[in-house]
Amino acid sequence: MARIKKIDVDSFARFRRVSFTIIGLICGVLYGIGGLIYDVFTTGLNGGTALALMAILIMPAIAAVIGFVVGSLEAIVFNSVAKKIGGITVEIED
Repeated sequence: MARIKKIDVDSFARFRRVSFTIIGLICGVLYGIGGLIYDVFTTGLNGGTALALMAILIMPAIAAVIGFVVGSLEAIVFNSVAKKIGGITVEIED
């Protein structure tokens, strides 16, 4: 059994940044396309449509920043707790 005793903060923060960016992109596309479809069938295209489509760019950027911060905090908390309880035991198959 292998034991994880420490996580590199920068490495984990980068991992979380990428995963949150992908989630933000998916959410931005869904929100942007949904807003476009809604506006086409109700009020017509307007400034709100442009804002909804901007979500495709803005949501991944915001999610990336949040992911980096959250990943940093998670790694810091894990490292401090792992010192006290000994980490996490993981079974790795070759």
